[in-house]
This record gives sequence, structure tokens and C-alpha cells, in this order.
Amino acid sequence: MMALEVAMDELAEKLGMEPVELLVLNDAQVVPEVADRGSASGG
Repeated sequence: MMALEVAMDELAEKLGMEPVELLVLNDAQVVPEVADRGSASGG
């Protein structure tokens, strides 16, 4: 797990970001805002 954290830190540095910003942007638990708030069936 440590190697993954180091890789993420290095990627963030190359992108000119803080490591925590990269983590937040890639958090799979965060649901992006959706313009269409209808039902899943489109109704």
C-alpha cells in the first residue's frame, strides 16, 4: 500500500496539485452532481 501512496504523491506533484486534492478528485465514494435528477428509468 505504501508504494501506491508514493506513486499518487509523485503523480500529484507532476500535475502541480496537492496529494490530498488528487485523492479527493479520485474518491469513488463521491457522487458527482447530475443535472438530470429524474428516476433511473428516465421518467
